[in-house]
Amino acid sequence: MNHAMQQIGFIAPFQRAWDRMVAILFSPFDLGKWFVLGFSAWLAVLGEGGGSFSFPSEMFEGEATQFFREHLLIIITVFSLVMIVALAIGLVLVWINSRGKFMFLDNVVHDRRNVAEPWHRFRQLGNSLFLWQIIFGLVSMFLVLLVCGLGVLTAWPKIHGGSFGAANIAGLAGVIVLFIVVLIAISYVYSFLYGFVIPIMYKRDLPARAAWRVFLNLFKQNVLGFILYSMFMFVIGAGIGVLVMMLCVVTCCCGLVLLMMPYVNAVLLLPVHAFTRLFSLEFLAQFGPEYDVFPRTEEPATPPLPPAGESV
Repeated sequence: MNHAMQQIGFIAPFQRAWDRMVAILFSPFDLGKWFVLGFSAWLAVLGEGGGSFSFPSEMFEGEATQFFREHLLIIITVFSLVMIVALAIGLVLVWINSRGKFMFLDNVVHDRRNVAEPWHRFRQLGNSLFLWQIIFGLVSMFLVLLVCGLGVLTAWPKIHGGSFGAANIAGLAGVIVLFIVVLIAISYVYSFLYGFVIPIMYKRDLPARAAWRVFLNLFKQNVLGFILYSMFMFVIGAGIGVLVMMLCVVTCCCGLVLLMMPYVNAVLLLPVHAFTRLFSLEFLAQFGPEYDVFPRTEEPATPPLPPAGESV
């Protein structure tokens, strides 16, 4: 039977990923190795966090409002410059983490702690991933803004006119459902990208678009399995999040302070990064040797059997 059509599982890849993670990080424990692997893990997730900032409403009242009106051009200019700088920084971070993802994958697959050599070796693959992420990021932003705009167009005229009824609530609810569906679809794409497309790029030395074609051919034959994989990873991620929060509470938020430091966060959570990376690789390896990124161990040659009638 074709490997792609075989029954797939989660327990065996989970166990193998756990065993590999323990062997890499704890057998034996090497603090220097943790710092180097943690650095490559940090590069792999660089720029993927988020945050928010809001101004208090008082800033837009009284004298502040007058100031904004009198200096509107300067404010717009400064804001535009800040956005350009932020965009440039964001692009640099995505460029770095695109290459860092291959560095971290290579280090955990081969149980080593290299930085400079894989940084140069994965230049082309990293650049291909970077371009794909930028294009898909722009498409995702357009879809989100489109759905948000649709929601505004649906709700605002009726709210402004004071005639927001049951039909309008149903329409707005439909837009909200569409918004959730778009966000889920985007999250699945990123899950498949990190879990399977990047390993296929790594295994076959393919650019991002070609690796996606390979994965989609496999996905068509195992739709349910890959969807369940992402759901399984969500459950694991939620469980890890709960454990981290419990640790922060037990340490009186001292752990939270450490986790807020990006590189320290990557080192402290290195078992999490290593396990999730290894689990997706083990899951993918179920579909055949052409998807297995781990180095093969040479089996000892079997000595030939003696001719019939001869003693050993």
